[in-house]
Amino acid sequence: MNQWIRPRVQPNHQNIEIIRTDRKKTASLRLRDGQMQLVVPKRATQGDIDRILAAKANWIRKTLAEDAARPTFEPCAYTDGSTFTWLGRKTTLAVSQEANGWPSLQDDQINLGTGSPNETRTRLLAWAKQEAHNHLRARVQQYSDHMNVRPGPLTVRDYKSRWGSCSADGSIRFNWRIMIAPPDIVDYVVVHELAHLREMNHSPRFWAHVKAVLPDLDQHRQWLKQNGYRLRFD
Repeated sequence: MNQWIRPRVQPNHQNIEIIRTDRKKTASLRLRDGQMQLVVPKRATQGDIDRILAAKANWIRKTLAEDAARPTFEPCAYTDGSTFTWLGRKTTLAVSQEANGWPSLQDDQINLGTGSPNETRTRLLAWAKQEAHNHLRARVQQYSDHMNVRPGPLTVRDYKSRWGSCSADGSIRFNWRIMIAPPDIVDYVVVHELAHLREMNHSPRFWAHVKAVLPDLDQHRQWLKQNGYRLRFD
Protein backbone atom coordinates (compact mmCIF):
# COMPACT_ATOMS: atom_id res chain seq x y z
CA MET A 1 0.00 0.00 0.00
CA ASN A 2 2.77 2.35 -0.87
CA GLN A 3 3.97 4.88 -3.33
CA TRP A 4 7.69 5.41 -3.67
CA ILE A 5 9.62 8.65 -3.30
CA ARG A 6 13.33 9.33 -3.22
CA PRO A 7 14.78 10.12 0.20
CA ARG A 8 15.49 13.78 0.85
CA VAL A 9 17.93 13.30 3.71
CA GLN A 10 21.05 11.14 3.74
CA PRO A 11 22.57 9.96 7.04
CA ASN A 12 25.82 11.72 7.86
CA HIS A 13 26.99 9.55 10.75
CA GLN A 14 26.96 5.98 11.96
CA ASN A 15 25.38 4.95 15.26
CA ILE A 16 25.99 1.29 15.97
CA GLU A 17 23.67 -0.34 18.49
CA ILE A 18 25.47 -2.99 20.55
CA ILE A 19 23.29 -5.93 21.61
CA ARG A 20 24.69 -8.41 24.13
CA THR A 21 23.07 -11.83 24.34
CA ASP A 22 23.58 -15.29 25.81
CA ARG A 23 22.04 -16.85 22.71
CA LYS A 24 24.99 -16.27 20.37
CA LYS A 25 28.54 -17.57 20.52
CA THR A 26 29.79 -15.40 17.67
CA ALA A 27 29.27 -11.77 16.69
CA SER A 28 27.09 -10.64 13.79
CA LEU A 29 26.23 -7.34 12.14
CA ARG A 30 22.76 -6.57 10.83
CA LEU A 31 20.69 -3.67 9.60
CA ARG A 32 17.18 -3.38 11.08
CA ASP A 33 14.89 -0.59 9.92
CA GLY A 34 17.80 1.71 9.17
CA GLN A 35 19.63 0.93 12.43
CA MET A 36 22.97 -0.88 12.26
CA GLN A 37 23.24 -3.42 15.07
CA LEU A 38 26.16 -5.50 16.30
CA VAL A 39 25.03 -8.59 18.19
CA VAL A 40 27.75 -10.05 20.42
CA PRO A 41 28.00 -12.67 23.17
CA LYS A 42 27.76 -11.22 26.66
CA ARG A 43 31.38 -12.12 27.32
CA ALA A 44 32.63 -9.88 24.47
CA THR A 45 34.93 -7.09 25.63
CA GLN A 46 35.02 -3.53 24.38
CA GLY A 47 38.25 -4.42 22.62
CA ASP A 48 36.48 -7.25 20.79
CA ILE A 49 33.74 -4.86 19.71
CA ASP A 50 36.20 -2.22 18.52
CA ARG A 51 38.12 -4.78 16.45
CA ILE A 52 34.94 -6.08 14.78
CA LEU A 53 33.75 -2.59 13.90
CA ALA A 54 37.16 -1.64 12.53
CA ALA A 55 37.35 -4.79 10.41
CA LYS A 56 33.82 -4.29 9.07
CA ALA A 57 33.98 -0.51 8.63
CA ASN A 58 33.83 -0.64 4.82
CA TRP A 59 30.90 -3.06 4.86
CA ILE A 60 29.06 -0.89 7.36
CA ARG A 61 29.53 2.25 5.26
CA LYS A 62 28.47 0.45 2.08
CA THR A 63 25.40 -1.13 3.68
CA LEU A 64 24.24 2.13 5.26
CA ALA A 65 24.76 3.99 1.98
CA GLU A 66 22.71 1.41 0.06
CA ASP A 67 19.96 1.60 2.66
CA ALA A 68 19.91 5.40 2.51
CA ALA A 69 19.60 5.27 -1.29
CA ARG A 70 16.49 3.16 -1.16
CA PRO A 71 13.15 4.88 -1.72
CA THR A 72 11.19 5.75 1.36
CA PHE A 73 7.52 5.12 1.90
CA GLU A 74 4.68 7.53 1.46
CA PRO A 75 1.88 6.30 3.74
CA CYS A 76 -1.25 4.99 2.08
CA ALA A 77 -4.32 7.19 2.50
CA TYR A 78 -6.61 4.14 2.87
CA THR A 79 -9.28 5.82 0.79
CA ASP A 80 -11.11 4.95 -2.41
CA GLY A 81 -8.60 4.58 -5.24
CA SER A 82 -5.55 3.87 -3.07
CA THR A 83 -3.26 1.28 -4.64
CA PHE A 84 -1.01 -1.40 -3.18
CA THR A 85 0.50 -4.72 -4.19
CA TRP A 86 -0.89 -8.18 -3.49
CA LEU A 87 0.81 -11.34 -4.75
CA GLY A 88 2.95 -9.16 -6.98
CA ARG A 89 0.04 -7.39 -8.70
CA LYS A 90 -1.11 -3.82 -8.40
CA THR A 91 -4.43 -3.77 -6.54
CA THR A 92 -6.87 -0.91 -6.10
CA LEU A 93 -8.97 -0.19 -3.03
CA ALA A 94 -12.63 0.43 -3.85
CA VAL A 95 -14.53 1.97 -0.94
CA SER A 96 -18.27 2.41 -1.35
CA GLN A 97 -21.53 2.34 0.59
CA GLU A 98 -22.70 -0.60 -1.53
CA ALA A 99 -19.85 -2.82 -0.33
CA ASN A 100 -20.68 -4.12 3.12
CA GLY A 101 -19.14 -6.71 5.41
CA TRP A 102 -15.78 -8.39 4.95
CA PRO A 103 -13.46 -7.00 2.24
CA SER A 104 -13.51 -9.00 -0.98
CA LEU A 105 -10.95 -9.29 -3.75
CA GLN A 106 -12.28 -9.33 -7.31
CA ASP A 107 -9.71 -9.33 -10.10
CA ASP A 108 -7.32 -6.54 -9.05
CA GLN A 109 -9.72 -4.67 -6.80
CA ILE A 110 -10.58 -4.98 -3.12
CA ASN A 111 -14.11 -3.87 -2.28
CA LEU A 112 -15.12 -2.76 1.19
CA GLY A 113 -17.62 -0.45 2.83
CA THR A 114 -17.12 3.15 3.79
CA GLY A 115 -15.37 4.13 6.99
CA SER A 116 -12.64 6.36 8.32
CA PRO A 117 -9.09 5.76 7.07
CA ASN A 118 -8.24 4.13 10.40
CA GLU A 119 -11.27 1.85 10.21
CA THR A 120 -10.43 0.98 6.60
CA ARG A 121 -6.84 0.19 7.52
CA THR A 122 -7.89 -2.04 10.43
CA ARG A 123 -10.34 -4.01 8.30
CA LEU A 124 -7.94 -4.29 5.41
CA LEU A 125 -5.09 -5.59 7.55
CA ALA A 126 -7.39 -8.13 9.20
CA TRP A 127 -8.44 -9.28 5.74
CA ALA A 128 -4.84 -9.46 4.53
CA LYS A 129 -3.73 -11.62 7.44
CA GLN A 130 -6.66 -14.00 6.98
CA GLU A 131 -6.04 -14.25 3.24
CA ALA A 132 -2.35 -14.86 3.92
CA HIS A 133 -3.18 -17.70 6.30
CA ASN A 134 -5.52 -19.36 3.79
CA HIS A 135 -3.10 -19.03 0.88
CA LEU A 136 -0.05 -20.15 2.83
CA ARG A 137 -1.88 -23.11 4.34
CA ALA A 138 -2.82 -24.29 0.84
CA ARG A 139 0.75 -23.90 -0.43
CA VAL A 140 2.16 -25.70 2.62
CA GLN A 141 -0.22 -28.60 1.98
CA GLN A 142 0.79 -28.87 -1.66
CA TYR A 143 4.52 -28.68 -1.08
CA SER A 144 4.55 -30.85 2.05
CA ASP A 145 2.93 -33.65 0.04
CA HIS A 146 5.52 -33.16 -2.70
CA MET A 147 8.43 -33.07 -0.24
CA ASN A 148 7.05 -35.89 1.91
CA VAL A 149 7.21 -33.91 5.14
CA ARG A 150 4.59 -33.42 7.81
CA PRO A 151 4.52 -29.91 9.25
CA GLY A 152 2.89 -29.01 12.53
CA PRO A 153 0.54 -26.09 13.18
CA LEU A 154 0.79 -23.05 10.92
CA THR A 155 0.50 -19.49 12.19
CA VAL A 156 0.77 -16.10 10.50
CA ARG A 157 2.48 -13.22 12.27
CA ASP A 158 3.87 -9.74 11.65
CA TYR A 159 7.65 -10.07 11.86
CA LYS A 160 10.03 -7.17 11.29
CA SER A 161 13.07 -9.08 10.11
CA ARG A 162 12.11 -12.57 8.95
CA TRP A 163 9.74 -14.15 6.43
CA GLY A 164 9.21 -17.42 8.20
CA SER A 165 10.45 -19.82 10.84
CA CYS A 166 10.24 -23.52 11.64
CA SER A 167 10.45 -24.93 15.16
CA ALA A 168 11.86 -28.27 16.21
CA ASP A 169 8.32 -29.52 16.85
CA GLY A 170 7.39 -28.81 13.21
CA SER A 171 5.41 -25.65 13.85
CA ILE A 172 5.73 -23.17 10.99
CA ARG A 173 5.26 -19.42 11.21
CA PHE A 174 5.07 -17.00 8.31
CA ASN A 175 5.23 -13.25 8.01
CA TRP A 176 1.95 -12.36 6.30
CA ARG A 177 3.66 -9.54 4.41
CA ILE A 178 5.31 -12.09 2.13
CA MET A 179 1.94 -12.07 0.34
CA ILE A 180 2.91 -8.73 -1.20
CA ALA A 181 5.60 -10.54 -3.19
CA PRO A 182 5.02 -12.43 -6.46
CA PRO A 183 3.67 -16.00 -6.10
CA ASP A 184 6.99 -17.69 -6.90
CA ILE A 185 8.65 -15.79 -4.04
CA VAL A 186 5.87 -16.85 -1.68
CA ASP A 187 6.42 -20.45 -2.74
CA TYR A 188 10.16 -20.09 -2.13
CA VAL A 189 9.53 -19.04 1.48
CA VAL A 190 7.12 -21.95 1.94
CA VAL A 191 9.59 -24.50 0.56
CA HIS A 192 12.40 -22.94 2.59
CA GLU A 193 10.55 -23.50 5.86
CA LEU A 194 9.38 -26.99 4.91
CA ALA A 195 12.98 -27.95 4.09
CA HIS A 196 13.83 -27.24 7.71
CA LEU A 197 11.74 -30.27 8.62
CA ARG A 198 14.56 -32.28 7.05
CA GLU A 199 17.51 -30.08 8.03
CA MET A 200 17.20 -27.62 10.93
CA ASN A 201 20.08 -25.54 9.62
CA HIS A 202 21.32 -23.84 6.45
CA SER A 203 23.85 -26.46 5.49
CA PRO A 204 24.54 -27.54 1.87
CA ARG A 205 22.16 -30.45 2.44
CA PHE A 206 19.41 -28.02 3.43
CA TRP A 207 19.85 -25.93 0.27
CA ALA A 208 19.94 -29.11 -1.80
CA HIS A 209 16.46 -29.99 -0.50
CA VAL A 210 15.17 -26.55 -1.47
CA LYS A 211 16.80 -26.63 -4.91
CA ALA A 212 15.37 -30.07 -5.65
CA VAL A 213 11.93 -28.48 -5.48
CA LEU A 214 12.79 -25.01 -6.80
CA PRO A 215 15.63 -25.08 -9.36
CA ASP A 216 15.46 -21.25 -9.57
CA LEU A 217 16.31 -21.02 -5.87
CA ASP A 218 19.18 -18.56 -6.36
CA GLN A 219 17.00 -16.13 -8.32
CA HIS A 220 14.31 -16.21 -5.64
CA ARG A 221 16.82 -15.60 -2.87
CA GLN A 222 18.32 -12.69 -4.77
CA TRP A 223 14.92 -11.15 -5.47
CA LEU A 224 13.97 -11.30 -1.80
CA LYS A 225 17.32 -9.86 -0.75
CA GLN A 226 16.94 -6.93 -3.13
CA ASN A 227 13.23 -6.28 -2.71
CA GLY A 228 12.31 -7.53 0.75
CA TYR A 229 12.27 -4.01 2.17
CA ARG A 230 9.44 -3.13 -0.22
CA LEU A 231 7.11 -5.73 1.25
CA ARG A 232 5.27 -3.61 3.78
CA PHE A 233 1.95 -1.90 4.42
CA ASP A 234 2.11 1.61 5.87
